[in-house]
This record gives sequence, C-alpha cells and structure tokens, in this order.
Amino acid sequence: MPELPLIARARTFSNAVVLRSDSGERTYNELLERSATLATVLLKDENDLQETRVAFLVPAGFDYVAVQWAIWRAGGVAVPLSLSATEPELEHALADSVSRCVVAPRGLVEKVDSLCQRLGLFLLVIDKVPDVSVASDLPVVALPPADGSAAVVLSTLGGGPRIDAIGHLAQVQELGARDLANPALPDTPTDVDRAELHLRYRHEAVV
Repeated sequence: MPELPLIARARTFSNAVVLRSDSGERTYNELLERSATLATVLLKDENDLQETRVAFLVPAGFDYVAVQWAIWRAGGVAVPLSLSATEPELEHALADSVSRCVVAPRGLVEKVDSLCQRLGLFLLVIDKVPDVSVASDLPVVALPPADGSAAVVLSTLGGGPRIDAIGHLAQVQELGARDLANPALPDTPTDVDRAELHLRYRHEAVV
C-alpha cells in the first residue's frame, strides 16, 4: 500500500535509534508501531480522516512525534497546541482550526477536558491506549497529492492566537527531516548519530 515517503523511509532504519532521553532509547520500529496504533484509534470506524483537524497537547518527546505521525497516517491535519497557552487561547485555537479531536497525555487532560466537553470534541488520552501493535489498514496518504492535501496547521500565540498557515503533505516530505517536529532521519542505517527532534513551533509561514 502506498504511504507517506517519510513513513516508508523510516521503515528502512528498523531498529536504529530515533530518540534518546533520560528514560532510555526508542527505535524507528517503536515509533512506527506506536503511531500506527494511535492512528487506528483516531480512525475509529472511519477509513480516512480526510484532513480532519486533530489538535494535540503533548510535551516534546517520543509521544509528540508518535501522535503527529499518527494524525498524518490516519489522513488528518495536525494542530499542535502550546503547553503554555491559557484556556481562552486553547479555546480560540481549537475553534479557529475547526478541530474535531484533542489528543493529550493524562497529566495534561485537565487543561483541555472542560473545553472538549463544552465544544463537543472527542478527547483521546494517549496513556489509555495500549502500547501494543494493532493490525489495521491505514488510509493511503501518498505524495505528491494532486489536490495539495494539508498535513499540519502551523500556529503561533505571538501577538494573540491565530492560524498562520497550513503546511501541505508535499512540504512534509521536503522539510520532514528538519522541520514540523519530525525526527532528522540519518543518511544511512549505520549512521550512529542521534536523531535530533525539532520539537518547536515554526513561526514562518509555509507557502
């Protein structure tokens, strides 16, 4: 099945380390399996999210990347939320992006729980999703898209919350190793350099 080149390329690195932290090392296989599991949960009974906006409030780290990849693999558009945002700012971001779902770890649920109830949004607590492989067909998300399919909403709270731009899947392919919170994939499977994660908002408009 065709899939995002970013995902296809990650498969070639198999057991190579994608992230090192105080809690240990995680591999590309673990990232692919976790993102596939989360994508399956996001899809529920649907075949494709068809660019549905999915917001996520997740600290930098393995889960951040797994959630963002899961959204893309399910055919959704990722809407990163700032950990420092106030409730009014979060509500504005969710409403302005027309998000249908919010993903967050248990430790941050209280920041978005009441908002999700008030806005009628599905709240996915990632800690409740078993860390096991789930066999499920994910939607075909191939590049380059004929219709310029969106992949991520790039937002900033500087000067007030607003949506700056929508990045497209073709740009995820072009910038994926450097930007949009993707792991920097090593040039070869034997590259032992630690993959660096670019886990911050881009404030430039992507056009």
